Amino acid sequence: MNGWTWLGSAALLSGIVLLGGVTLFSDSRSSDTTPEPMSQSLTDSDMLQANTYARSNNSMQDIENKFVTQNQEGYLASWFATPDIKQDQVLKLQAGYDYATSKGKPFIIDGVYHIKANRTYIGTQNVGLIIRDNSDLRFTPHAKLKLISENNEVYNIVVARDVDNYKISNPHLIGDRLTSKARDGEWGYGLTIYESSNGYIEKPVIENVWGDGIYIGKEWGTKSKQVPTNITVVEPFVSGARRNGLTLASGDNVNIIRPRIQKVGDSDGIEGTWPKACIDVEPEGAEGAPPPRIVNSVIESPTCKGSYWGMSTSIFRDDIEVSLHIKGKTTLSNLRAGVGFYLSGADNTGRILIDELYYKTPTDLTPMSLAWNKASNLDLEINKVTYLHGGADFGITSSDIITKFPGKQFGNVTINNIQAGGEISYTLPEESDFIINGYKFLADEKNSKGISIRQKSTSTSLGGKDTVIGSQGTVVKTGSDISSVKFGNEIWVEPSASNRRFKEPSVSTLGDYRKLKIGLSPSTKTTGNSCNIKGLKIKKANGFSTTAQSKTPDCWIELQNTEGGETKIFDSYGAWTFN
Repeated sequence: MNGWTWLGSAALLSGIVLLGGVTLFSDSRSSDTTPEPMSQSLTDSDMLQANTYARSNNSMQDIENKFVTQNQEGYLASWFATPDIKQDQVLKLQAGYDYATSKGKPFIIDGVYHIKANRTYIGTQNVGLIIRDNSDLRFTPHAKLKLISENNEVYNIVVARDVDNYKISNPHLIGDRLTSKARDGEWGYGLTIYESSNGYIEKPVIENVWGDGIYIGKEWGTKSKQVPTNITVVEPFVSGARRNGLTLASGDNVNIIRPRIQKVGDSDGIEGTWPKACIDVEPEGAEGAPPPRIVNSVIESPTCKGSYWGMSTSIFRDDIEVSLHIKGKTTLSNLRAGVGFYLSGADNTGRILIDELYYKTPTDLTPMSLAWNKASNLDLEINKVTYLHGGADFGITSSDIITKFPGKQFGNVTINNIQAGGEISYTLPEESDFIINGYKFLADEKNSKGISIRQKSTSTSLGGKDTVIGSQGTVVKTGSDISSVKFGNEIWVEPSASNRRFKEPSVSTLGDYRKLKIGLSPSTKTTGNSCNIKGLKIKKANGFSTTAQSKTPDCWIELQNTEGGETKIFDSYGAWTFN
């Protein structure tokens, strides 16, 4: 072997150990071990011996000759490893990648390579290819890394951890979802970006992983306060992830540009695992570890299709900072459920801003699920919702995922400019004793049907000065009294048959000095119901009337209270009585 010394099979288990005691990489490190520096000081002689281990039929001189004579931009994987065979090539690829990086050149995956992900790196289990500092990893158009399944519940096909300044171009990673015999677990990741900095990933393609296509966050249980920082992922495409297409769990200045995600969750006869979302925003980490955070981050123009959830935001911990802008149009199509926003943690800070949710097709289940704890100082704002599918209704439901937290008040949510072809509705929580105190839902001005409120529990109420439902007509389907100041200036009461167990609701106009139009909804199906209005001051012979009532179908009245004065009646329809 050209005078080289074979290191033996033990090196296979512990890493490539070079003569002179230099370690090129190791696959067994404890979580407290500081990563050894990359091979900046390695000599050609060292690399020569590394290549003996990597591929004995190419000497280092052969490789250098190829680099010069073939006029390559970087070092080709095929000079180190063997493509198109179902044998683990990960150590050979790692050796070539490390060598190219030590030379300051790109490493180019130029074929289909099968790899295992069963090493441990800085406490991260079951890793495949490990990203290095100051490296440039590229894939040719037909190149792939295919995972050799070992039926593991946890794996990372490519992982970046404790590294700085790296670039990955056009990676194509294929997991084992279709063949794995694992019975549980959800942590089989394609591209894992843990605590690292200045990473640029261009057009990754990730298919059929057991867990998440791309995971960006802190390694679970790490004591480090660091998060992925200055990370850019351009036009990722994820298909066939079992848990999530893309998870953003921690990051500072993370930019995800035009992600396209499909077929997440249940597919190909294989059951997915929750939340089964194309995009999951979920600040998470082990209890007792430094808290996660998502700050100064952007997801731009995502496309979510053919999955269970389009997007899920779940924040269950306290003292979390989230500053996230979901920019441009979020396109949602062929989904079981649309989007879910859940916040139960307290004392959080920041803002999640979404420019537009565009539903290209109607959802099978709820278009939007919402439960947002007012005790947190984290705001959710959606500037526009488009749900135009003939007469299809757009419903916002209150999730029962979050029912246990102090105060039991929902708030700090604004949804502007809701456009829908059918009815827009919000269903109050079924769980008792909740107060909606700070939800603002505003229909598009052209939507004449307004927003309807549905109530299942008599002890759940709308309250607080910050709650506003509807900029146009609002249909209130409830058995509880409501205040007009919580709604737009056109309110239609609908005590439908399903509400007969409740008392008939009344609308209080106390403290509301706008010109109002209040009436019995034309969609009311049950005859004999009445529209009841309180808080008036209408002069009569022996004093003032403070209430108005009508049982005429489709009745309405236009009125305006004056501060310190009487109520003015402008117009009405139906027979009204004043008391």
